Amino acid sequence: RSRAEGSPSAFTYIIVDAQTKTRTCIHTPLQEPFAMAELGDAAAVEALLEGAQLCYFDGRHTEVALEVAAAARERGIPILVDAEKPRPLLNELLAAADIVVTSENFAAETCAEDQAPPADFDRDSASDSEDLVASMVALAQRRLPRAKLLVVTRGAKGSVALASPHPSASAGPAEELGLVRDLALARGDWEKEEDEAKRIIAEVEGSHQEAVGPSGGSLVVGGIGLPRWEDAGPGVLVAASCPVPKVEDTTGAGDAFIGALSFALVAARDAPLSRVIQFASLVAGIKCQKIGARAALPSGASLPVERIFK
Repeated sequence: RSRAEGSPSAFTYIIVDAQTKTRTCIHTPLQEPFAMAELGDAAAVEALLEGAQLCYFDGRHTEVALEVAAAARERGIPILVDAEKPRPLLNELLAAADIVVTSENFAAETCAEDQAPPADFDRDSASDSEDLVASMVALAQRRLPRAKLLVVTRGAKGSVALASPHPSASAGPAEELGLVRDLALARGDWEKEEDEAKRIIAEVEGSHQEAVGPSGGSLVVGGIGLPRWEDAGPGVLVAASCPVPKVEDTTGAGDAFIGALSFALVAARDAPLSRVIQFASLVAGIKCQKIGARAALPSGASLPVERIFK
C-alpha cells in the first residue's frame, strides 16, 4: 500500500526446470528499506491491526516489523514469524514470536552458530533426522523465549513440530510463556525418549502414507490424502509430506504451508495440532500440482474443512 515515488517494487523472476522440477530465483529487492514513516503513525498501525486474529511476519523489513509486532503484542494478537534465513534484526523478531516456522537448515545453522550447542549435537549432520530434535530444542531455548509452537519444514521429508500444550495461546508476559518453560515441565525422561523420537522421525520422513480420515476411510482432497503423522515424545509431532501424484512445481509451497497453518490456528483453535499440520501439508501438496505459486492453490470452499478439523 506504500511505495516511494520512483522506486520500483521488489520482484522475483522464477525459472522452473520442467525435467528436474528445480527452480532458480532471481530477486530484485527494494532500492531502500521499508521505513516506519511510510507506514504511518500510531493510528495507521491501529487501523492495520483492526480485526486481526494473527500477525504474520516473513523476516523482511524487520525494523517496521518490530514496531508492528510490539503493537500487536499490546493488543494480545499472536505473532507468527517465518524464519526463512538470517536477516538483520531477525533474532529480535523471533524473540517476540508466539509461533515460528522455519526450515531444518535454518534450525541447524542457528544451533551451530551458538557458542555452546548441546553436548551431543553434531554440527556436520545437524539437518539429519538424528540431530533435528536437538537443533530444534536448542533454537527454542536460545532464540524463542515466548514461542508456543516451532515447526520445521523439510520439503519431501515432511515436517516436525515442537509444541507447548496450547500453541495458539494469546500473547502475554515472556516469563509466563514459551517452549523453554513448557519443555522443562514436560521433559521428564527426555533423554531416554530422544532415541525414540529420532527413530520415529526417520521412519515417518518421506513415507507418503495416507492417514485415516474422520469418516473411517481415507480422506482424499484434490487427489491427495492427508499425510501420516506420529507423536514422537513430549511435545514432538512428526508429519510426512503429502503423497502428491505428480509434482509440477514447488514454488510457493512453503508459503502455502504457512498460510494454511495460519488459517487453521485461527479458524480451528480447538483442533488437534496433528490436524493443523496435516491441513497445512495438504494445501502445500495441492499447490505443487501446477506451475506457479498460485495456480493450484485451493479455495476455502473446495476444502472439506469441517471434516479435516473434526
